[in-house]
Amino acid sequence: MAYQLPHEYELDRATSRLELIRENPQRSWIVATDRGAVIYTWQGGKWYDTGFNEIQDPEAEVPEQFRAWIAADPPRGTETGGPAVTAFCKICGETMNRSELNQHQLDHYYALQKQTGAGDVPPPIVTKDQEPKTKSDANRHTRG
Repeated sequence: MAYQLPHEYELDRATSRLELIRENPQRSWIVATDRGAVIYTWQGGKWYDTGFNEIQDPEAEVPEQFRAWIAADPPRGTETGGPAVTAFCKICGETMNRSELNQHQLDHYYALQKQTGAGDVPPPIVTKDQEPKTKSDANRHTRG
């Protein structure tokens, strides 16, 4: 496994926001040498150097104290399982991503149409002229 970014994000189509889907736990140590700084990074059971190239022989290259710290207390991450923005179907009770709800409800509609024998009749389209007017929609420019 190659080095992965510490945090992986996925675009949630419902909100156009990046949602954390996985953490790749890691620990890094910086060591000052006479030739400059060296960074040792541990991630997922493997050691990486300053350029995030895998170290082939960690026992020879990585200082013993860093290997001992990882052995005693390895970092742990969390799996979030995908975007956190969810919707709840009032028909069947299933929880899903908000961007999936519209198609899910259309599937319920088409299943009901097949049960009643109506075939594949599309749902009625409601235009602005057909929407019921409420009291707040009334023209308030009259004198009175």
